[in-house]
Amino acid sequence: MPQRVTGLFYGLLGLAAVAGLFLAGLNVYRAAGRGPQWKRRLLGAGLALLAALGLVSCAEGGEPGGGKGPGGTKLPAGTGLEASREWRALSAAWKQAEEVVAGKRGAYPFDRAGKKKLLDALAAAAKDVDRLAACGELSAAEAGLLKKDLATLTGGVGRMRPTELRNATCYTPMMVLPARESARRLKERLPLLEKLAGSGKLRSAVVRRVLVSVERDLQTLGDSKALEYTSGEERRKAEETREAVRKQVEKLKKLLSTPTGTASSSLEDSKGWQQILATWKHATPLATSGRSTNAQRKQADAKIKAAGAAADGLVAAGLLAAAEAGLLKAELARLREDIYRNPPTDSRVTCYKMMMVVPARKSLGRLERRLPLIRKLVAAGKLNAPAWQKVVATIESDVETLSSEKELARLQEKERARAVKTRDAVKAALASIKAMTRDRSAADERR
Repeated sequence: MPQRVTGLFYGLLGLAAVAGLFLAGLNVYRAAGRGPQWKRRLLGAGLALLAALGLVSCAEGGEPGGGKGPGGTKLPAGTGLEASREWRALSAAWKQAEEVVAGKRGAYPFDRAGKKKLLDALAAAAKDVDRLAACGELSAAEAGLLKKDLATLTGGVGRMRPTELRNATCYTPMMVLPARESARRLKERLPLLEKLAGSGKLRSAVVRRVLVSVERDLQTLGDSKALEYTSGEERRKAEETREAVRKQVEKLKKLLSTPTGTASSSLEDSKGWQQILATWKHATPLATSGRSTNAQRKQADAKIKAAGAAADGLVAAGLLAAAEAGLLKAELARLREDIYRNPPTDSRVTCYKMMMVVPARKSLGRLERRLPLIRKLVAAGKLNAPAWQKVVATIESDVETLSSEKELARLQEKERARAVKTRDAVKAALASIKAMTRDRSAADERR
């Protein structure tokens, strides 16, 4: 009983302190997060008492009476996560950071002052996530996922150069191991994803936002070329993490799934197939020449992304096999790689050090990614000729590269053995597909 009285007295004392700061026009929440521990505890007790009495909530702008917008204008009190001042501030900073990291705002997206302002906004967003979690507007899993992605965005923004460095004389790409970074991020997120998927209570605005980077890391760990630079044990753990995360993502997607539209009855007449063909026509000249501006790259990226989605839609409509769609998307990814192999023609960077990539290594990586899909086509016993014609040229070219003793000699011994094994497996699968095609042609002639 004495402890309860003491707690109530402390809460009332904190309430008086909160009222004093509020009347003085100061930000109570900011004050409660700064300064000595006794002050933070005192103000925290006062705010907790206010919340218990129902006099203030995080969804009302994060401050008693609602928050302040640009120019001191009062923001309307809302209900729920997306109406809160914290969430709106976080969303604005997140959107800007995503555009900066994706290159949508150019190679030099801000000056030094603008960079500091964005980094400060991201730091404030992390604190807003904590505040929303403390007030019950976010679950612990959601808050953890958001903060991890905020950290990733912060790192990406930090690597971008301000306009003051536009005329720098040289740009040297840093050697990174994407698979290692992706595995680390997914391992950190896995417990949170499991908790989120098991909760049965999802907020679409949060889940869809965090799945973007999770799926990007899953894609990296699905790339055998990215994994080949990791050690055997490290690769095994990365693959285990990838599969565990993939299961949780599938659960979340089922919970968030919405009906999709219908596709045309014929592959070549479908809108999705026409979109893929148009993308191919647009991207091939840029990939072949190796010359493109930043604007052209941005446009090509959008088209390639949409074409990949169209391929998935054709699979859902039963007009393409999953293996065929996978091969098409792999080819679209290759086109994008070729577009980006040189710096943009409108870049002001005067020196650009390129990393030497052994052709046989690139061919090996591509064939290893395609082999399981090719085998699926063989097992299915049928294929769509238009789709196969789009991908077979690159496959045969890579087989030819790995048939060159000169190119194989540039690989390390273990890589060379893998290359020969993969090449022969692909050759055998190609022979089966050619036999299957001949049999179909003969059957058509008999009819």
